[in-house]
Amino acid sequence: MLTLGEALAFASWPAFLVVLAGIVPTFACRRPHANQDDHSASFLSVKSLTTLPTVLQMMSEKHDWTQRLGDTFLAQHHDLMATIQTRRPPASRSTEAHE
Repeated sequence: MLTLGEALAFASWPAFLVVLAGIVPTFACRRPHANQDDHSASFLSVKSLTTLPTVLQMMSEKHDWTQRLGDTFLAQHHDLMATIQTRRPPASRSTEAHE
């Protein structure tokens, strides 16, 4: 499963997301090369991103937004993560109210 941290890290490479979005249909079914470790961290991160094609597509199409998010993640990692943590309880309560 794709973690928020992985999604934010991918946002710092928007050009990669555009390319990956174009090959997801073939990549998702593909096995790594024989000399590539199936459990390597980089392979698993990319594989997890391919399981959420709508997220990948949105990040690929909204290039400027994704670039700004990635730049913020790189420049202000701690501030961004702290802000996300403060927004979690309200988001959780909102989700519970709709169930």
